[in-house]
Amino acid sequence: MLESAKRLLSIFSPSERRHIYLLLLSTTLLGVIEIAGITSIMPFIAVVVDPSIIETNSYLNSAYRSLEFTSQRSFLISLGALSFVLLVVSNGFATLDAWFTFRFCYLRRHDICRRLLGSYLARPYVWLLERSPSELYKILLEEVDRVIVGTLMAGVGLFSDIVSATLILAVLLWVDAWVTISTLLVLGTAYALLFLVLQPRIGRLGEEYSQLGTEIAQRTREALDGVKEIKVLRAESSFLRAFAAPHLRSSENSIRHNTLSLLPHQGLELVAFGGIIALTLFVLSRTDASSEALAVIALYAFAAYRLIPTLKEIFDGVDRIRYNAPALVLVCRDFLDAAAPPPEDQIVAPLPVQRGVRLEHVCFQYPSASVPTLTSIDLQLPAGQMTCLMGATGAGKSTLIDLMLGLLEPESGVIRVDGVELGEHNVRAWQATLGYVPQLIYLMDDSIEQNIAFGVPPDAIDRDRVRLAARAAQLDCFVENELSQGYQTRVGERGVRLSGGQRQRIGIARALYLDARVLVFDEATNALDLETEERILAHLLERERHRTIVFVSHRTSVARRADQVVVLERGRVMAQGKYRDLVSRPEVMGLLVD
Repeated sequence: MLESAKRLLSIFSPSERRHIYLLLLSTTLLGVIEIAGITSIMPFIAVVVDPSIIETNSYLNSAYRSLEFTSQRSFLISLGALSFVLLVVSNGFATLDAWFTFRFCYLRRHDICRRLLGSYLARPYVWLLERSPSELYKILLEEVDRVIVGTLMAGVGLFSDIVSATLILAVLLWVDAWVTISTLLVLGTAYALLFLVLQPRIGRLGEEYSQLGTEIAQRTREALDGVKEIKVLRAESSFLRAFAAPHLRSSENSIRHNTLSLLPHQGLELVAFGGIIALTLFVLSRTDASSEALAVIALYAFAAYRLIPTLKEIFDGVDRIRYNAPALVLVCRDFLDAAAPPPEDQIVAPLPVQRGVRLEHVCFQYPSASVPTLTSIDLQLPAGQMTCLMGATGAGKSTLIDLMLGLLEPESGVIRVDGVELGEHNVRAWQATLGYVPQLIYLMDDSIEQNIAFGVPPDAIDRDRVRLAARAAQLDCFVENELSQGYQTRVGERGVRLSGGQRQRIGIARALYLDARVLVFDEATNALDLETEERILAHLLERERHRTIVFVSHRTSVARRADQVVVLERGRVMAQGKYRDLVSRPEVMGLLVD
């Protein structure tokens, strides 16, 4: 418990921790108000049963005379009104305290999710390649919620319940120490036995629940992302079984956890109300004053009414914190080691590219790989020219592109732009120079216009540039003539309502919308027919000659139009030069033919 508390506080700023301490202080004040309401019941009941106690009880008599009451009836009404007012104040303050708690906790949930996602987006690309997307989804969408509701809110509630229980027990000790101590020993023993028996099991269920959540998220993504292939290969039942197995175990986990959570409440209720019955018989047997007996019984009954739910909430709070502790570990692991995201809406001036890009002795090896992916790459990409990268699958073309894009850092060697070495200090300025079109275009479930102006707020989109970019990508006729809503047509999740060629043309239009100085196409025309590809290439080479273009392609139709062709094999530059010169060389000819 203490370890969880330290871990939880570590993810908050000093001002947020002070807010938490204020919440704990307000819950203490709430406990004081509640106990005042509880203690006001005893004199009220005593006067109702025997009004003459006003004269015999020193406290009541002192209040009666100092406040100048003229009748016992008016004093009784005032006592009842006081009890009711204290109850109203207590409930009102409890509602206000709950509102402050909810507001603080749920705003912190928003803040943690925002900062975590910003941290993930700021992480090195190679780090993201090593992490499961399903795990990251689950942390953001589920585990953060478990941390806030299951540890922070549960912790604040636990502190409040402990304060309330302590104050109630203090009053009962003041009224009758022997009875209270006896009751406390019975309840404490019952609680300790339940805690020792149930808590280890609840902790194991919490760990299992986190593991199952990751597996469920992964199986769900696999089934929905691959639905096209699944249906064609008639593999629905296989993917359904893969999803159903961990989901069933998760449901069984929830059944066991919720059942175990009920046991303390049932046990404590039996012990407590059995004790009230025993106390009633005990008090009646040892006192002669029926009014005093009823007042004490009323106090204990009302205290039990407040104390039993409080004791249950204490157990439930400990239960929730233990059950959700694994989620806290996962969130803290990423949160405390978070990468600082770039400032929002930061405007970065692009790097000038007047001479070109040069790679000098560049090597790279993925952390999980046993051999280097790229070895001693020396390459010159002249400004204003088109370079075509070719090579067999696995030759290292995509890794080389990721290095050029600044997504990966060379393990050795350097990349220079106009002689300036690329590094952490200027990589974002370099990326502001780039337009990138991958082989698989990512499309949001939004309009064509929003997908072309990717990442631009709707009110800042330049619609004339959107249309110019669509025209250059040979997309304008399709959008304007075949879609009733034109550029406002929604494409569906991942562009499911469009063909592969249409998705790729949106990706090309996206890169052209940015008016980037350097365009990188990673097999970006593979889904296009040769005629459309030719028109796009003609536009790029005739009207965009001021741009530096890098193409990854297996098509000779692209290689023939390039200023230079670079052939990769097993992570090395095997050959480079004009296509017409390379095609005559037997050792590279097989890599240059469709």
